[in-house]
Amino acid sequence: MRKWKGLNKLLISLAAIVISLALGAILVVIEGNNPLEAYAILFSSVFSNQVNFGEAVIKAVPIAFTGLAVVVAYRCGTFNLGAEGQLLLGAAGCIWFATSFSHLPVPVVLLCCLLIGGIAGALWGLVPGLLKAKYGINEIITTILMNYVAAYLVSWLVNGPLQEASGHNPQTDAIEKFLRLPILVKTTRIHLGVVLLILLSIAIYYYLFYTAGGFRMRAVGLNRDAAECSGINIRSNVLKAMLLSSAIAGIGGAIEILGVQFRLIDGFGSGYGFDGVDMALIGQLQPFGVLFTAMLFGILRTGANSMQRLAGIPASVIDVIQALIIFFVVSAGSIQLIRRPKKKTGKEELS
Repeated sequence: MRKWKGLNKLLISLAAIVISLALGAILVVIEGNNPLEAYAILFSSVFSNQVNFGEAVIKAVPIAFTGLAVVVAYRCGTFNLGAEGQLLLGAAGCIWFATSFSHLPVPVVLLCCLLIGGIAGALWGLVPGLLKAKYGINEIITTILMNYVAAYLVSWLVNGPLQEASGHNPQTDAIEKFLRLPILVKTTRIHLGVVLLILLSIAIYYYLFYTAGGFRMRAVGLNRDAAECSGINIRSNVLKAMLLSSAIAGIGGAIEILGVQFRLIDGFGSGYGFDGVDMALIGQLQPFGVLFTAMLFGILRTGANSMQRLAGIPASVIDVIQALIIFFVVSAGSIQLIRRPKKKTGKEELS
């Protein structure tokens, strides 16, 4: 049952992508260009160029982390729309430790940066998690509001306590070169964080679908009343899901600092949180689906620049295609929910 249900969800996402690309082709025709040529440029510019492919991977990493964060929370029936703020706090914690304790051994600094990033993200998700678990306060509102607080807090940090020594720009000092994540592929910016992302995705999948703790979280997400009657502690699972989700986003912020940005600047991470929501939805709330979707969006965003430069087609066409993919996936899910003929059994729903 789980196999067929998963295949059905996969087909929905693939159909949404194909239809969106077809509609995007119509826009290209309206612009007076050949859509086959445009798409050939878009994809070939990424897959035939090692540097561009590396950029596509790099663009996918942070939104994959926030997407995984959204998946973990949603599986427990909680909507974490604060992944952007949690990513920001994780980045801030990472840059503080990396610039303050650079004299320590490199493995220790890197490990502590990731750990502090996760802790900072988790602490930022603690408030909405407690409010949801203890008082039932809508976490959508609180997590969104926490994003604004995080953005202003980071802005204060890079203009104050953590500002670079010269004091000229709203940014921190860069971390030392020997503390940056190793590059895996020469001539690209693909770094060790990509491997960590894949390993984390595997760990999340295993936890959600092959452990008792993951089963309890998913049970709460599917039917809180039934879960409570079965003896599952609703509050503790909601809080655990929010903390775990927030920690994942925080680690993503630390990896982005250590692997790509190397310093924290004002405005860092803008849009990553809601992009993560998109990745989670299109990826059908599956960790590996998030990885695939994030990579697809990374390819589209990287290839869009080449398509605009070589074919004269506005890069905004890709923004339209991305929006259409999201629209069709969400619409298909809503239609399925409305047309659901009967209540699934607990065993079927937990697949």
